[in-house]
Amino acid sequence: EGHLTGALNINFLGENFSNEIQKLNKNKTYLLYCRSGSRTRKAADQMQKAGFKKVYMLEGGITAWKEAGKPTEK
Repeated sequence: EGHLTGALNINFLGENFSNEIQKLNKNKTYLLYCRSGSRTRKAADQMQKAGFKKVYMLEGGITAWKEAGKPTEK
């Protein structure tokens, strides 16, 4: 249904989530989001436990983003 420009999709519910985040640079800043925001907190917790320091969450998920009239890509 769309995503933010430049987004990288890593499925939190996928069995490889832990392995996939280990491939990321822990010194970069990450904005996490899901459809409504419910899975985002769990993903952020896991990333912070893995050593990521700059992890932010999009409140309300992509649903709130779209409702605010913000752009997405398909």
